[in-house]
Amino acid sequence: MKKLKLMSECGMWAAVPVAVMIDVTLPVGPRLMYAIIVSHCRPRRGVMQCFAGLATLARECGVSQSTAKRWLLELTTAGVIARQRRRNTSTMTFLTDITKRYGLANEAEEPTGEPVNEEPAGDPLSRCS
Repeated sequence: MKKLKLMSECGMWAAVPVAVMIDVTLPVGPRLMYAIIVSHCRPRRGVMQCFAGLATLARECGVSQSTAKRWLLELTTAGVIARQRRRNTSTMTFLTDITKRYGLANEAEEPTGEPVNEEPAGDPLSRCS
């Protein structure tokens, strides 16, 4: 049996938005899939595109392809990824703009000059739901 190389052994890493990782409306499996997708994304034509196929994503998540397909559907339904079928029957995965879903500030917004409250009042997870 061939030993799979871990992504950490290959020097790969990913910066995954915390808002997605703590989104309790998404099951843990799809959140893991999102992190794997992010690790495979590269910018192209102004969007982040993932060229990894279903078999690769399933293998790296340690699940069957049918489970991986279900997780991809959950992520698409949640609006954190978009998928587009290509001519050669493979499917391209894109990261979507999650700022509206999670109420995050748009990086293009100008700073107001107001001091930033380092510790918001209330439940820290309430910002992400």
